[in-house]
Amino acid sequence: MHPLRKFFAHLVGAVGVVGIALFFLVFSCSQKLPTSPVAPSPTSQLDFSWLERRGGGGGKAISRDGGTIEVLVINTSDTASLIIPSGALDGTVYIEGTSYYSDKKRVTYYSFRPDGLEFSKPIALVHKSRQSDGTTLYLWYHDSTANKWVLEASASVSGGKAQFPVAHFSNWGVSEEGDGFGSGGQQ
Repeated sequence: MHPLRKFFAHLVGAVGVVGIALFFLVFSCSQKLPTSPVAPSPTSQLDFSWLERRGGGGGKAISRDGGTIEVLVINTSDTASLIIPSGALDGTVYIEGTSYYSDKKRVTYYSFRPDGLEFSKPIALVHKSRQSDGTTLYLWYHDSTANKWVLEASASVSGGKAQFPVAHFSNWGVSEEGDGFGSGGQQ
């Protein structure tokens, strides 16, 4: 084969390979593929619907104006409430809560997210109690660093409910009888 023809054959072959690669690159990038939900950027309009569709636990977006979240206590027909007063948050936060009751320990455990959230002023956890009015209940939080339960507050049952102040999110427990967490809150 003549050297000039050989050169052009290689050139056409190389252009063909590059052309095919470019063709696939362009058309594969232009397709709209389904993606998982993405959280809105901090500068975009606050829209938490993508998180609410996720399911699991009770929760909603709470603004600096405050609000209330109802939390179903799993394996009971009870609900608890988180009451967030106006000014407790600096901005809008998606708050989620889950809970379950341990019949063996007579403790209702609460988990609120985002974990570690601190409030400008205390919010209220309204716990529905199985005890009679006047009974003292105790609110404990789990100190993950020390790996033990720490007594945070106590409240008397009134109207079948006890209300506790909460200054931060962590894992919480309300004991119905005794301390429910063993000696000194250790568990």
